[in-house]
Amino acid sequence: MGDPKRWPELFESNRGAELEDGRALTNPNLIWPGLRLNMPVPVEQDTAVPPPVAAPPLPSPITDGSTPQAPTAPPEVQTLVQHDGMTAQTGAAAGAASAASAAAVAALLAVRRRGRRALAEPPLGDEPESDVVVRAGFAELRDLARDRSDPVQAAAIEVLRFLDANGVAGRVGVVSARHGRSSTTLALVCQRLADRPMLQKLVPAIAKHLGLSVAAQLSRDHDTLLRLGPLRHARFADPSGASSAPCALLGAGLLPDRRVLYVNWPSLGHVLVTGRAPMAVSSVLSTLLATVSARFDPAELQILTVAANLTEPLQRLPHQVGRVIDPADQVATSAALHDARAELLKRMERVERGGNVNALPELLIVLPDIETLTDHASTLDMLGVYGPAHRVRLLASCAHPELLSDGLLSHFTTRAVLRLPEEAQGARLLGQPGAADLLGGGQLLLRLDAREPLELYAFRASDAELDRFVRALRGEPIAAPGGPAWPVAVDVDDDPDPEPPTTDPAPRHVQHIVDFAQPTKAPILVRCFGAFDVVEGAHDLTGASSPAEAAQRAPAWEVLAYLCSHPEGVVGLVDVLSDVWPDGDPRTARAHLDAAVEQLNMLLQRSVLVEHAPLVTIDDRADEVRLDPDGIDSDVHRFVRLCQAATLMPSEQVRTALARARELYRGDLLDGPGARAYGWAVHSFRDGELSLRDRYREQCLRATLRLARLLMRASDYRSAIPLFQSLLEVEPLLEDVVRDLCRCFAAVGDRNAIVDEDARLRIALRQAYATYGGPSDDPDPEPATSALIADLLQEVEARGAVLA
Repeated sequence: MGDPKRWPELFESNRGAELEDGRALTNPNLIWPGLRLNMPVPVEQDTAVPPPVAAPPLPSPITDGSTPQAPTAPPEVQTLVQHDGMTAQTGAAAGAASAASAAAVAALLAVRRRGRRALAEPPLGDEPESDVVVRAGFAELRDLARDRSDPVQAAAIEVLRFLDANGVAGRVGVVSARHGRSSTTLALVCQRLADRPMLQKLVPAIAKHLGLSVAAQLSRDHDTLLRLGPLRHARFADPSGASSAPCALLGAGLLPDRRVLYVNWPSLGHVLVTGRAPMAVSSVLSTLLATVSARFDPAELQILTVAANLTEPLQRLPHQVGRVIDPADQVATSAALHDARAELLKRMERVERGGNVNALPELLIVLPDIETLTDHASTLDMLGVYGPAHRVRLLASCAHPELLSDGLLSHFTTRAVLRLPEEAQGARLLGQPGAADLLGGGQLLLRLDAREPLELYAFRASDAELDRFVRALRGEPIAAPGGPAWPVAVDVDDDPDPEPPTTDPAPRHVQHIVDFAQPTKAPILVRCFGAFDVVEGAHDLTGASSPAEAAQRAPAWEVLAYLCSHPEGVVGLVDVLSDVWPDGDPRTARAHLDAAVEQLNMLLQRSVLVEHAPLVTIDDRADEVRLDPDGIDSDVHRFVRLCQAATLMPSEQVRTALARARELYRGDLLDGPGARAYGWAVHSFRDGELSLRDRYREQCLRATLRLARLLMRASDYRSAIPLFQSLLEVEPLLEDVVRDLCRCFAAVGDRNAIVDEDARLRIALRQAYATYGGPSDDPDPEPATSALIADLLQEVEARGAVLA
C-alpha cells in the first residue's frame, strides 16, 4: 500500500483471515507468511513511499588481487508448466491481488522479523523458507517421533509412482529433496540418458496430476530437478503407497536459504562424518542415527554398534543387535566385525542362488572413531565393497581423517565434512576446498556420491529429545518435554581457528601474499562491489553521450557485469542465457547474447586497441562464455582469490590477505551508482543457494570475523575491536560477535565499554522482538552471553582493585 499508517485499516478489513492450518489473524502485531490479504480501496492522493534502507556496507577502499583459476559450470535446461487451475483473466486478477498483498506482508515482515543471533546461522530473509531454529551452527531437531508420511516423502513417492505408470518404472530414483514454504525441489537421477528427455516431456502431465506448477531443470551434477509449487495445494492419490524405486527421505539439515534438505537413505551408500571438533562430529552422527531409526522399524533395520562414547539413549534403541561394543575390547570388537562379515557372506550366497535380499532387514554397522579400527582393514574393505548391494551399510565418523587410507575412504560415497584445520584435508575428502573456511558448530559440506558438495547446517537432537524418542519406541513412560539440553554458558566453537604453531609451518607451495595483492597486467578493471565501474587507468569506459546511447549499450554492460560477478569469469552458456534473459526462448536469448558480446568487444577494443583478440568469447565447443584474464580484471575475482588463498597461508599472511579482501568490498554486489538491479544478482535461481549478492556479503562477513579473531589471538585487541563493531553495525544481534567484542574490551580493561555493549544488545533485541513473537523467540541475550559478560565485568573489576 506504500503507507505504513494504513496498516490498521488493512488489519481491520482482514480480521479473522485464516491459514489452512487454522491460525487466524487476530493480533495486529502478529502476521504469518502465506496469509492472503484483501486490499482496501486505494487512497486517491499520492503517498510517498520511503526508499528501502540498505544495511551499511563494511568500510573498504580498493586494492588489487591475484591470479585466476578456472572451473566451469555445465548447462541447465528449463521447462516450466503451470497446472490448469485458472483462466488467463482470473489468473491476472489473482496475480495482481497476490502481488499487492505480498508487498504489504513483506513490508510488515521487514519491520517485525527478528535478526539472526550468530554468524553461524544462515541469513534470515524477509519470509524464511522454514521455522527451524539454528543455534551455535546446528539446526535444532525437536521432534524425532514425527509422522513418517510427511508431505515431502508423500510428494516424492507420488512422483515416482507416476513415473512408474508412464514407462520409466525403476529407472528413475530420488537423490534428495529441498523443501520450503514456497516450493519443493526433487533431485532425480536417471539410470539411462535416454530417460532424461522423457522426463522433460512428462513435466506437463506431472503438473496436472499433482495440481501444482512444476519446473524441470538439469543440475550441474546432471540430475533432473523437479521444482514443485507449495505442497499444501498438492493432490496425493495414496500418501502411504510405495514405488518401484526405493525412497525413504531423511531430514539432513538446513540449507543457506533456510530450506530443509532431505536425503534419500537407500541412495546414500556408506556414510562418513568427519571434522576437527569431536563433540560436533558426535552430535551429527548421533542425530543421523536417531533419524534413521525413526524412519524404519526394528524389523526393517538392525544396528550393530562399536563405539566407546555413544550417547546413552541410543544404546537402548530397539534396533540394536546385542550390546554396544567398546572398541577397547579387542576380542569383542573382532567378534562383532566377524559376525557382520559372516552375515554379508550369507547374503551374497543367497543372491548367487537366485534369491533376493530386499526382504531382509538392513544391517547398519555404526563405527564412531573408525580410524582406531585399522587392524580390521580387510573386513572393513569387504563390507565397503559388497555391503550396499546386500543391504549392509557403514555409518562411521572420525576426527582425524588423515589417518584413513585412500582405499577405506573410497568406500564412503556420502561424506559430511565439518570444519577442518587444513584445506588439504577437505580437498581430499570433497574434491574441492572450502572445509577449512566453515564457521564451526554443525555447519558442514555434504557430498552425495561425488556430486558437488552442499553447504548446510546439520540437525542436532538434544539428549532429552533422544531419551523421549527412545522411550516412545520402547513403549516406556515419556517425561514432559523440556528445554534443549545445550550447554548454556559455553560457546560452541566460538574460536573456530586452530591454535597457531609456535613456529611457522613448512611452506605449502602457495604464492606469497604480495603476488595476490599486486594488480594484474590486465589494462581494464571492472568494479562490481558497490558501484559498477569499467575503467582503464583513469578513463571511464561506461560513459555515454546520451540516454539513448546508454540504453543501447546496457545489454553489453550487463553481460560484462555478469561475467565479472562470477568467481572465475567463466560461466556455462546456458547459465548466461537463462539468468540474463530468463523470459526469452533459447534462440532469441542466444541472438541477444551474440549481439551483446559483439558490441561489448567493440566497446572494449576501443580502449585496448588489440586487433583480432576479443576480450569476451563464446566457446560453443565447451558451452562457455569467458573473459580474457589478461585483458580484464574484476574486483570480485580478486576478492574471491584472496579469500581462497587465505585458507592455505601461514597466519601472518592470512591477516594480510583478509584485510585486503575486505578493502576490495566497497559495498554489496552491484548496489551503488551506475549499477542496475539485475535479477541474477539479487535472486537465486537454484534452491538452497544464496543469491550472488548475499553470497559475497556472507563471505565478507566471515572474512571480517576470521580476521578479527586472528587479531584477537595475536593479542592485538585494539585492532580487532573496530572489526567486531563493523559486523554489529550490519547485524546488531550477532551474539557470538558481541561475546568476542566484550572479551576484547575486557583485555584492554574498558569496563564501561562492556556495560555499554550489553545495554546496546538488550535494546537491539527488544526492538527486534517488540512487535514480532514466535514460539522460540527470546528478547533477552542468550545465557552464554549474559554469563560471559558477568564474568568479564567481575574480572575487570578485580583487576582494577589489585592495581588500586
